[in-house]
Amino acid sequence: GSGVFQSCTNLKNIVIPESVTVLGKGTFQECTSLESINIPAGVTRIEENALRNTGLVSVEFHEGVTYFGAQAFRDCKQLKEVVIKAPEFTMERNTFGIMAAPFTPMTIYVVNAEMKAYVESNLTAHAKTYITVVAPEVVSTTTDLQAAASEGKNVVLADDLTVTSSEMVGAPYGNKTAVVHNGGVFDGNGKTLNMTIGGDNYVIMTNGGTIKNVTIDKGFRGVVVMSANQTVKLENVVCSGDVCYALNTAEGDSTQDLVATN
Repeated sequence: GSGVFQSCTNLKNIVIPESVTVLGKGTFQECTSLESINIPAGVTRIEENALRNTGLVSVEFHEGVTYFGAQAFRDCKQLKEVVIKAPEFTMERNTFGIMAAPFTPMTIYVVNAEMKAYVESNLTAHAKTYITVVAPEVVSTTTDLQAAASEGKNVVLADDLTVTSSEMVGAPYGNKTAVVHNGGVFDGNGKTLNMTIGGDNYVIMTNGGTIKNVTIDKGFRGVVVMSANQTVKLENVVCSGDVCYALNTAEGDSTQDLVATN
């Protein structure tokens, strides 16, 4: 309902039940201590002022969301990251915006170039000075994958990809790797990453970020976690029986945080 938790200043974390389909008008408005919120896949609408002036740092919306209302995120001065997984949605021109300083740089992640253009067209000129909209790059060649992943961009694999020996790049300890992954999201999109050569090589060498929805077929070392200044997340990563070591970490005094699911 509208304004159910409005101005609950001691509310810090909340998990919304799966049965909820709408965040009503002003549901969490002025909940300035709200640090995290889990929004289930069934929520389709985020109404006007629903999350206005909360303490959220990041928030994620599943594929089913279809609408973001006016000023839904207004004055969320700590909000750095918004992830919207829906392939298509509508929003009001003033959905995102902070009316007074300070302006925390914010990144809105969307799933394709069309929604990137749409969100940018609905940002005010002032909001564009501190909000960046990012869509993943769709890649189908080793060269494009290596370039985007090494730069920390979000990438989606368009097709199964076979990496040849001549396409591999140098890696520590005198080895070679098919992919250097430096902090973005590598979404395999259910595809297979295959290597045609044997020896002590890496398929994916990561320095932080998310690797998901990919099958690694062949190769000596599947995922090698190097010295990372950020968390490494693995989601739905499958290594076939032709991979000798599914997961390696670097030697020495390096420290990583690893989160692996499914």
